[in-house]
Amino acid sequence: MQDLLDEQSVPTQKTLRFRLWVILIWSFIFLIGYAFRIMHWPFSSILRVLGAGGFMAYSFSFLILTNPRTTLTIVFNAISLFWTLLVIWGVFFNGGYPFNKDGATAQGIVFSILFLIHWGVLYLIKRVRSRNK
Repeated sequence: MQDLLDEQSVPTQKTLRFRLWVILIWSFIFLIGYAFRIMHWPFSSILRVLGAGGFMAYSFSFLILTNPRTTLTIVFNAISLFWTLLVIWGVFFNGGYPFNKDGATAQGIVFSILFLIHWGVLYLIKRVRSRNK
């Protein structure tokens, strides 16, 4: 007779897994943008918009597509929500810091495009894995 503790559980690759390296890439782009801002180099706003948009898009699309919500996805979505509120606060009450109205519009457009890309890729991965069961 074989006990349940004798078996080794092997995690299945049939579900989506949150990839921390994707978040790190988007965060690195965002931090490079802030370093450019501190050094007064060009393209700092573009890098910050791309980095934040990618970070928000990946974490939000992963939250939508996966059923068991993990602490990691909730924390990264809370960070994304905080950044969104900070941008909105900057537009209306903080004199355009971190972005003015045009920057907030660009942030929304970049988020929408990257969200559709991330969501589409994750949806296709989920669909192919569920078909191969």
